Amino acid sequence: MPRAISKKEAEPSPGSQLRFGLDELQTFLVVAELGSFSRAAEKLNLSQPSVTGRIQRLEFMLGVKLLARTTRQVVPTEHGERLRRSAEKALRELRRVVEEFQETAKKHQRTVTIAITPMLAAVVMPSLIRRFARQNPRVAVRMHDLTTFEGILNEVRSGRADLAVMVLEDPTPPFVFESLTVDECVLVTSLDHRFAAQSTVNLQDVAREQLLIPEVYTTARRLLEAAFASHGLSFQPLNHGRQVVNFSTLVGMAAAGLGVAFVPRTLISNEMRSKVGLARIVDVSIKRNYGIVTVQDRPLQPPAKIFVRFLKSVIVDPNAGWPI
Repeated sequence: MPRAISKKEAEPSPGSQLRFGLDELQTFLVVAELGSFSRAAEKLNLSQPSVTGRIQRLEFMLGVKLLARTTRQVVPTEHGERLRRSAEKALRELRRVVEEFQETAKKHQRTVTIAITPMLAAVVMPSLIRRFARQNPRVAVRMHDLTTFEGILNEVRSGRADLAVMVLEDPTPPFVFESLTVDECVLVTSLDHRFAAQSTVNLQDVAREQLLIPEVYTTARRLLEAAFASHGLSFQPLNHGRQVVNFSTLVGMAAAGLGVAFVPRTLISNEMRSKVGLARIVDVSIKRNYGIVTVQDRPLQPPAKIFVRFLKSVIVDPNAGWPI
């Protein structure tokens, strides 16, 4: 004999409307489909009293009879048939949503999203991502290139990006910075410029030139301005640097003879190296420290960890800039 459900077991708490769960509902659907408590118990790998108990709880909570016994089988009542139609529709929709969530999770597990500056995205990352893809064909890398550091950090903070690759001095919570490589800034000129034949120049000579440096790169501007001041020199970069937002534009302008640019060495593309002159400024060394930015107490997903390990592995000399 199946155990009777006590009033205390089935009675809803104040304010509660549904005390049954998917187990009761799915058990009902299996019994209705097979027309038998015993066959339903076998399919669900349950005892027959357990199946009967679930149906009793469901009927008690709904206040209607759901199943009726005939001489041959168990069939849904009018209420039971109505519940079956609604429950099957609801469960189909629920399965569809769960499958979508699972598919989204799978895609996320196979993708690492990085926030990055346009220059790194254009010059450094393509070759590195190609190497990464050869070693990790099942992990896709997606880049969000943004022109401002604030925009990049917002991508990481919000979770739209797993990590950022950038320069970040004095990181503050919630951000964590891990250095990858240091890149020294060099002077870029046109091929017919007087500096093009020299490997080194001094700051006093540079002060006589029309200097190109974007205002958005505040760290480099500040360091260069301080170096000028320490040598008693006036720092007056060209005004149209205000509209320039990336180093590739500066390199192109310098190549065309519109001024001299101050650019991290390895951010000059291989294509442009044959079209410009390069020189070190001997009495000042300004370096850019590139690294990985993450959010503290937010563990990286496996694909992001794989990508970080790869980036660390390709940096042979942390003081030599990016391998391009």
